[in-house]
Amino acid sequence: MALLVVLGLTEVLTVWHAYPAADDFTSTVWGPAWKLLHGLSPYGDPSQPGYVPSSDYPPSAFLPLLPFALLSKAAVVTVSRLVMGPVLVAALAVTGVRDLRVYAIGLLSGPAMIIVMDGNLTGVLVLLVALLWRWRDHARRAAIVLGGAVAIKLFLLPLAGWLWFTGRRRAAIGSVLVGAGAMLACWAAIGFRGLRDYPTVLSRATAMWQSDGPFIQGLMRQLGASRVEAVVVGLAVAVLLFGAAARQARVNELGSLALIISAAIFAAPVSWVMSIALLFPLMAVKAPRFSRPWLIVPLFWVHWWYSPIPYRSAWLSLVTMMLLALLVVVLQERVVREPQAQLVAARAG
Repeated sequence: MALLVVLGLTEVLTVWHAYPAADDFTSTVWGPAWKLLHGLSPYGDPSQPGYVPSSDYPPSAFLPLLPFALLSKAAVVTVSRLVMGPVLVAALAVTGVRDLRVYAIGLLSGPAMIIVMDGNLTGVLVLLVALLWRWRDHARRAAIVLGGAVAIKLFLLPLAGWLWFTGRRRAAIGSVLVGAGAMLACWAAIGFRGLRDYPTVLSRATAMWQSDGPFIQGLMRQLGASRVEAVVVGLAVAVLLFGAAARQARVNELGSLALIISAAIFAAPVSWVMSIALLFPLMAVKAPRFSRPWLIVPLFWVHWWYSPIPYRSAWLSLVTMMLLALLVVVLQERVVREPQAQLVAARAG
């Protein structure tokens, strides 16, 4: 445990130095919201030479956070970090984790620390995935939480397929309607400013950042493939994972959801290492107390921060995908828990 504390403090200092200004939150949430308050398009003008998209989120991701635009940029950095930490704690708590060692390993991992220090909205998605699992048998609640996740980041839409495959079809249809309705309502609320330019914004974002991602599409670009080739390969792998998830959905719901999340990550043109944290609630369901499966998570410390492997390299992407695959394989083992009455009787005997 002492070693874990030392590694954790080292991790905090390292990530704090790497992300001094919560750039993701300030550029993708606070920036567009600030522009809206000042009557501007949230995405700027893509027709300008050298245009760089600061945000490719739909308005449904930043419009609910419009009050943050009233704060200074320095204040937003502090507030976003103070918010994201408890959000990740809540994601583990709602799955039933009570072991402090699990919180330490999960929250001090590379993906989680980047979420907190960079203010990335993936932290909110992690909580919504945890709530989706907890409320999976409540159609209305499941539709709302997944619809909200889709409205923030569309790449999680495949999770509606998991609801469908597991027989929760009302929730699946409801999540699509909630997500679409939220996005449409937010576009309408800002007078559809930036809607015409939004496809260009997405295209520019893919062109700029696709090769930075440490997953299949980033790997293809790092190996010299074109944007289109990378997307085709990413979608092909995603379809295979989606099919595997469909086949075992009624047998192993947790493993099926892990496959669907992996498919969503591979299908997205731009995916970052923070996306791996979407699997942490599933790990918490499988192992609410510290056990061997959680030993995989500290490996992200080693390969992401303390490794000689350079950033934006094929080797880094390969190692990242290997660790992701290891998490998914662990989650394929079915979770079997005896009824509480049987456990009490067994202990009494």
